[in-house]
Amino acid sequence: MAKNSIHNYVSKIRNSDEKIKNRFVAIASAITMIGIIFVWLMYLNITIPSISAENKSAEEIPKIDFTGQVMNKPVDNSFFGIIKRGFSVMGQNIVGQFSALKNDASDSFSKIKGLASKKNESIIKPDNSAF
Repeated sequence: MAKNSIHNYVSKIRNSDEKIKNRFVAIASAITMIGIIFVWLMYLNITIPSISAENKSAEEIPKIDFTGQVMNKPVDNSFFGIIKRGFSVMGQNIVGQFSALKNDASDSFSKIKGLASKKNESIIKPDNSAF
């Protein structure tokens, strides 16, 4: 019975006009995206507390280096804390890539400038074998 009703519903959508088909696709896509995000958040809630529990014992006692700075600062293992750390690492990598590109470009321009400012000298030596 359930198979027939699902088959009838799908046939009804197939035979309908484009507006209803597009609405059905949009609603089905939204429901699927919400389901995927829900499953992903459940996965994060399961894994992140276990990761923070493993690291908690090392974070409880602050270690201080010889300058008086705290070496192991508490780490924010919340969802937004992890996203924030990820963006900061990506930002540092992007800044490093741009600075390396800037240094390479300035080196290349200085080489080109040296080649462009170099004076060409032509020395013509006569061939003595003809005389």
